[in-house]
Amino acid sequence: MNRVRDWLLIVLWVVAALLIGVALVVLTVIYPKSIALYEELGVQQFPLPTLVLVRASHFLISKWWVLAALLLLGYSGLALVRRTSGGRAWWERTVQGNRRLKVGVAVAAMGLGLIAMPLIVVAWFLPLVAIRQQLAGP
Repeated sequence: MNRVRDWLLIVLWVVAALLIGVALVVLTVIYPKSIALYEELGVQQFPLPTLVLVRASHFLISKWWVLAALLLLGYSGLALVRRTSGGRAWWERTVQGNRRLKVGVAVAAMGLGLIAMPLIVVAWFLPLVAIRQQLAGP
């Protein structure tokens, strides 16, 4: 029974990593190119969800090192805590022994990816409505 649970946990983490990775690639590579295309097509004012994603995309492209530094600090902090005897005992008691925590974090990460992708897609295509309205005229 433990093997099935371990595989379930691995599958959850892989799906979460794939979803978040795809969202990051879309936001950093594809999204800026599509916004430039929309601007060439004559969209002057973007809807609010699109503006939010444009700002997020710009932040990820220009300040990627902030996210990398935060991840590195968190990882190194956990590594330092686990080197102490009290930290090692806490880690084994809280994280390694708590299967619910592992599954909960994996499900939360997967949920983040599942929520992010539809929002990105909707905000991506919202400027098409503005283009259609501009082409239709008054």
